[in-house]
Amino acid sequence: MRIGIDITFLFDQYSSRGIGTYGKAVVSRLITDSSHTWILFGFKSMRENLDELGVTKHKQLSFVSLGKPRSSNPLNLLRFRFSVLPKIRRAKLDVFFAPHFERGLPVGSVKTAVMMHDVIPFVTGVYSRKGGLANTIKGIFYRRNLAQARKADLVITNSDFSERELIQKGGFSPEKVERIYLGVNEQFRKGNISGDDRDIRRVLMMYKISQPYILYYGGLETNKNVSALIHAFKGTTTRYPDLKLVLVGKDYKVGWDNKPVPQTPEARAILELIEELKLRHKVLITGEVDFGHMPIVLQNAKAFVHLSTYEGFGFSVLEAASAGIPVIIPRRSSYPELLGEAPLFVNPEEPQTVTDAILETLSDEKSSARMIKAGIQAAQNFNWEQTAAATKDKLLDLAGTVSPLRIGMLLPYFHPFKGGAETNGLELARRMVDIGHSVEVFTGTIPGEEDLPLEDEYAGIRIHRLPRKNSAYYLSFYPALFMRLLRTHLDLLHVHGFGFIWHDFCLLFKRLLSRTVMINTPHGPFMAHGDYSFRQKLFRSVFTFMQSLYLRWLYRGVIEVNPSQKDWIMRYRIPEHKIGYLPNGISEECFGEINTDDFDSEYDTKGRFVITCIGRYEKYKGLEDLIHVTGDLIEKRKDIVIVAIGRSGDYLSELQNLVKEMKLQDHVKLLVGSDDTTKLAALARSEVFVMPSRWEAFGISMLEAMAQENAIISTRTEGGEFLIKDGVNGLLYDYGDQRELRSHLQKLLDERDLRRSMQDENKKKARDFTWDKIADEYADYIKLITR
Repeated sequence: MRIGIDITFLFDQYSSRGIGTYGKAVVSRLITDSSHTWILFGFKSMRENLDELGVTKHKQLSFVSLGKPRSSNPLNLLRFRFSVLPKIRRAKLDVFFAPHFERGLPVGSVKTAVMMHDVIPFVTGVYSRKGGLANTIKGIFYRRNLAQARKADLVITNSDFSERELIQKGGFSPEKVERIYLGVNEQFRKGNISGDDRDIRRVLMMYKISQPYILYYGGLETNKNVSALIHAFKGTTTRYPDLKLVLVGKDYKVGWDNKPVPQTPEARAILELIEELKLRHKVLITGEVDFGHMPIVLQNAKAFVHLSTYEGFGFSVLEAASAGIPVIIPRRSSYPELLGEAPLFVNPEEPQTVTDAILETLSDEKSSARMIKAGIQAAQNFNWEQTAAATKDKLLDLAGTVSPLRIGMLLPYFHPFKGGAETNGLELARRMVDIGHSVEVFTGTIPGEEDLPLEDEYAGIRIHRLPRKNSAYYLSFYPALFMRLLRTHLDLLHVHGFGFIWHDFCLLFKRLLSRTVMINTPHGPFMAHGDYSFRQKLFRSVFTFMQSLYLRWLYRGVIEVNPSQKDWIMRYRIPEHKIGYLPNGISEECFGEINTDDFDSEYDTKGRFVITCIGRYEKYKGLEDLIHVTGDLIEKRKDIVIVAIGRSGDYLSELQNLVKEMKLQDHVKLLVGSDDTTKLAALARSEVFVMPSRWEAFGISMLEAMAQENAIISTRTEGGEFLIKDGVNGLLYDYGDQRELRSHLQKLLDERDLRRSMQDENKKKARDFTWDKIADEYADYIKLITR
């Protein structure tokens, strides 16, 4: 899998906040899996990003630089649309993962997973600490990004509480949201924190911290209720005059004179409150503490107090519990879910309850010991290895799901018309609908069946039959196709056939005016069969040349149904890398046991040696050769009967006259327009199937006969030479060579063991060409070609 990850958080304002903690922990673990290719999108250089992640060894890793670091702000919208999104598209990803949502999400371009830690700004209406105009602008920015996040294919969040908030207040679809708990950095585990007195003294002196103290860190936003903590702390100073409250965080910078300098309005307000309550010498403000020093600062506190009323997860409370100190928190948001009954729960709106809890923690050793033990145990449930593993599983699941595409198919004829191209289109379309794509077919009305509805649906496929103005094949003209194609939004348009002039005219405009990806299964070259006049051959040469000028531009991919087609496809100047192989197939029903009683009764075939042939009644199909040969064979084998099945064609009357002239009515049955039940019964009854065509790209009917254990005789056409290994599962001959055809039939009539061997081999071989298998390959192909 090719998985893209946004790592811009490493060098923006979120690097040392919860988003940065989460992103570093998860991404550093994900990219160690070398069974997938990881494409990182970030600022600066690859080496600088890997240093931040702490990754030294890496495989299957590439980096896309987004330039110099920039803070996340409303300009992200423009940067993402015009700079970042094109780079994501060029990366050809299976899935894109954003550890936070502000930088932009490529929804609609690639399967997208996003981490939503919470929706606190959306719920509280506070988007900026500066308030006023800044809050309004940031609110617009936030809500725009939130709307995009709702469209993501997968939304990961960090707690059951956050999942409920996203669904109930954020408007996220429940089916998209997955809860994955976060972890605790191993440095905060009690057993991993240094207890050496020298280390403790050194770190505490570095930040001018004196013991005993209680601790808070986690930001100064309104929902953090730091003012309530300060009021509650004041209530403890009479009983514990030496006790200090330590506030840690980058909301303050500490100068050379050890005086804190507020960096935000909230920080300034807290300083004013400290002065008002005369706590200047009781509240120690350290500024930002180095990550490596934080575990010692935390573990040596008497208690950790965090009065936030709204937390999606709460790293700091878990770190405190893991470090082995009592935790005092409200019974709000995600806290009870994470820590159970380990903390002391308080009401943050009533500072006296907080004061009482702090005093209980300081004075009641048994209570503190209980809290510490329960907290350490609760924190054991959260580790980054589990978080990363669960995240990877969800990303891989998402990459393996189907992103619904709007698929169009363009064919000159379609269901209920039966032919190789029509069967190919129908079977693939049905199966794409089954796995979640939408499919609509653009085709012309069928001559002789004008009563079929113009707008129709079959097996979930929308069919647009456009009135045909003439009966020509390659020159067929249905004017309504032009506007219908232009108006219809499609992700993929699968065209069947080269050389349909009106199709190509419409497709050129579609290509110019839309972003629809186009592919083609030509099935065969333009005007591949038939006896043509000089003028027709000249027309074929001229138009083939014209097609070679634009087909490589028109189509992103061309599908060959047998490997030998590559040679003539490349003569249209289609580059080899655009040519993919996808054969035709047959349905599972072709392998079933078929009751032939009704067929035997109607066509007098019971106990006779049945030879079948399936194909339209056209001269190039070569059926007259088989009829002539039959006249010779029945001199020795009176039990031979030929059963031919096909749609009525221009040559049918001549074939019927030939049968009458040769007095073969008892030995040659020409069935017209038979249904699938009759066709399968004929194949089940027959011993040998003959494909006498001048040209066949594949020969689906050959496969159907193979599935019903027929030996095969075929002309040396593309399809025949692809499916038949001469002498192993069938016999080949040159088109029109009646002598060789007669010899092959006589051989199979006489050599029963050879015939049985071929029949057994054919049933096994046909199993490789079921439509279910081929549709799986097609689904992978269109996923790749539209990426």
